[in-house]
This record gives sequence, structure tokens and C-alpha cells, in this order.
Amino acid sequence: MLPVSDDKGNTKYVFLFMSYFNKEEKYQVDTYFYLGEFDKKNLWFIPDSLEPQLLDYGKFKFSGPSGFVDPVTN
Repeated sequence: MLPVSDDKGNTKYVFLFMSYFNKEEKYQVDTYFYLGEFDKKNLWFIPDSLEPQLLDYGKFKFSGPSGFVDPVTN
């Protein structure tokens, strides 16, 4: 999970994951994300939408999601 901020200081969090389901063709082996809020007190992610958003297609190729927070620009 990574923080994403705009130039006004509004922050959301992106939760990236690579799915793998044996039976559900719709989500099989692609990289998805949720955008939402993070409750730091309860350590709970609250997605803006219940439906994951497609980041890229994998189809049995390695496409593990990764990201980083730049300590200089945050």
C-alpha cells in the first residue's frame, strides 16, 4: 500500500495486488489496484470502490506490482 498525494496535500492510498484465481476467469493473473483511505488508528484500508481496477494484464507472465515512496518529494 502506497500513499498518493496531489499538489494540494490530499492523500489517498493505492493498494496493489496481483491476482490468481483458478476458477474465476475475470480476474485471472492480472495486476489490480484499489484506491482509498487508510485508517492508521485501526490499521484498516477502506477502498473507494468495491470493484478492483485493472492496472495491467499479466496472463501468466510475471508482472508483480511494486512501488516506492520518494523520501525527498513524498
